[in-house]
Amino acid sequence: MTIGVTLQGPVRSLAGVARRLERAGVDSVWTGDYFQSALVRAAVLGAATSRVLVGTHVLQAFARSPLATALAAADLQELTGGRFVLGLGSQFPAANRRWHGVTVERPVAALREYVAAVRALLATPGDQGVRFDGDRFRYTVPPFRGTTALLPPPVWIGGAGPATVRLAADVADGLAGHLLWTYSHVRDEVRPVLAARPLPLTVPRLVGSRAVPGAHEDLLRRLAHYLVTPGYEPLLTRQGIDIDRDRLLAAVRGRDTGTIGAMVGPYAGHWCIRDAADLARHRALAAAYGVDRLMLLVPAEAGDPTRVAEHEQELAGLLEG
Repeated sequence: MTIGVTLQGPVRSLAGVARRLERAGVDSVWTGDYFQSALVRAAVLGAATSRVLVGTHVLQAFARSPLATALAAADLQELTGGRFVLGLGSQFPAANRRWHGVTVERPVAALREYVAAVRALLATPGDQGVRFDGDRFRYTVPPFRGTTALLPPPVWIGGAGPATVRLAADVADGLAGHLLWTYSHVRDEVRPVLAARPLPLTVPRLVGSRAVPGAHEDLLRRLAHYLVTPGYEPLLTRQGIDIDRDRLLAAVRGRDTGTIGAMVGPYAGHWCIRDAADLARHRALAAAYGVDRLMLLVPAEAGDPTRVAEHEQELAGLLEG
């Protein structure tokens, strides 16, 4: 059972926090693509560290062509000396359409083909051209990079639902699990799918240190954001978690902290860490229920990067012990 950290704070603070985390003994640092440039941020993390894995958890695949992704992944693998992990996700169709102007039908099937298209580019010797003819992705690319002794970076799949887990079992080198997975869900529904081809599996957990005033409220607001997302309703139902989504959504929009606390608080223990004792408990549960790496991240608010940076400094302090 290892520890990784997903960093979401300001770009200017990434290098310093990453170095602290590496000294504290984490095995990996990651960054995401949720209204941030995961590729730029991964480059910052790679340049700031020398030992830990550096990964995307996860990169929104359909916002970029397979060639754009493969070129960036190859550069990041060179920058890190072979420490890069390319984590890819499909994102919800509505988000792809609204944010990137991309319409993706059958996103899981499209992601399967996307992974194959990226792997073909990464596996082809740099002095050779490559052609790919898929249903959605087609390209003919001349020799596009120099030769390298480094292996292609591993490709992980991130997602929440059973179709994504099956896809990872078929085509990926690892599975980036979802924050809303409980440990029993991992044991009962995720690990059995991976039984024939056991992949390394990460599960994220939110960390809001008691040393940060208002951290508990930040955690509950961030959880509420996930709990009101319609696409996660089937996952919550399968785990026996019954949330009045309309009422919680109204509370989120109205910043009704009392209602958010009353509705989300009873479930916070599944997904939240506040101190060293909580961290020890989650590490033990994760190891017992089939998780290979506990992925820690702080409650992030896109409009308040200074607050995110404060949380990440305290998270580093918690891991430094």
